[in-house]
Amino acid sequence: MKIIERLVTVVFSILLIGTFTGCGKESNTPDYTLLQPYIIDVEEAELPNSGIISLGEATHGNKDFTVLKLEVFRQLVEQSDIRAFALEGDFGGCQKVNQYIRTGDGSAAEAAAEIGFAIYRTEEMTALLDWMREYNTGKQEKDQIRFYGYDMQRYDNNKEELVVLLGQVLPKLAVEYEDVLSGISDDTMFDLDKSTVEKAIPQLEVLDGKLESQKDTIVAEIGEKEYDMCRALSACLLQNTRLRTANNYGTLRDGYMAEHVAWIYEYEMKYFGAEGIFITGHNGHIGKSTATVGTKKSMGQILNERFGETYYAVGTEFGSSRFLAPDSSGERREFSIENKGDGRLAVLLAQSEKASLFLDLDAAAQDNTLFAYLERPQSMSSIGEYFSDIHSLSEKGYTQRLSPLKSYNALIYVRAASPSTMLE
Repeated sequence: MKIIERLVTVVFSILLIGTFTGCGKESNTPDYTLLQPYIIDVEEAELPNSGIISLGEATHGNKDFTVLKLEVFRQLVEQSDIRAFALEGDFGGCQKVNQYIRTGDGSAAEAAAEIGFAIYRTEEMTALLDWMREYNTGKQEKDQIRFYGYDMQRYDNNKEELVVLLGQVLPKLAVEYEDVLSGISDDTMFDLDKSTVEKAIPQLEVLDGKLESQKDTIVAEIGEKEYDMCRALSACLLQNTRLRTANNYGTLRDGYMAEHVAWIYEYEMKYFGAEGIFITGHNGHIGKSTATVGTKKSMGQILNERFGETYYAVGTEFGSSRFLAPDSSGERREFSIENKGDGRLAVLLAQSEKASLFLDLDAAAQDNTLFAYLERPQSMSSIGEYFSDIHSLSEKGYTQRLSPLKSYNALIYVRAASPSTMLE
């Protein structure tokens, strides 16, 4: 999903040479029976009914984690007033998805394609969107589900949405945005020369300043809610442009994503009276600690530092996984992983007879033995957008070293994860 992940693939390939043996049993590993009292079925989990509730995914290419998005979010909708769903997708593109689930115009497949990344063009995602659309039918706006994206790595939909809004009140400013970005689009952004990007950044900063100075005019004509949306769209355009030449891409991107999640949380509270939102993304982004190569602070760590206990993170793990991911040639194909190693939480949980389960880490940590085990860093599954056969040869190629307890409040385990079903 981003340049840094291609670089990580190369780094892993170098590090894995000569390290093809897996990790053995770690000392002080508790017996599985100690975990049993804290294990329940996913549908029985009692999640917070306010704040920022996040759900991670151990891979981007498993259908199970998309199905979990729907299952967990549906529980929140049924048990609380949370109606905001936000994922690791393009902010402007997800505004088009929001239009679909509220109006029904178009199709779920077309809406999924607007999210901005191929990982969402799946049958599982369209099923999620169709459920949202059906839920919204006949309901007032306040009671409807609202769909957001908190990523900023695309141009076209952010530009289009902003120009449409500004065209209603400040058409000249809308044209200025179009002029500055005339040669910058989703199709060209990876091939832009440095000088083009460096020229666009100060121009977009000036336009964003004009937008801020025209707040009273915009609010008077189309409302404060639409003004706030304009500011968020403008921020995405500027942030994406800064990313084009950034040396700290991962760190900068996670920081921007944290800003957008906070914006969504406050926007929902301000305009819909909502006390919470649901967000979902890769484990490496939603976790409260940081283990991703090239990222100083993850989005989840930033949100946890800012919101404290108001931020609740649920990670995911698997016993085995058959998943889809682009290889080094860019071709999306199936890979498979089986988690091993006696000391790992993934292997302990495999002793359960359940196909999936919910482990309450916060509750389990009340046991002194489990606290020591769960607080200690260990290998946990983490597969990004790109993968290669060499990654599967060593545990280091498909895991990150982190503390389960410091990263998540709870963990959902899937015994055997299946590949996503891509749309044709």
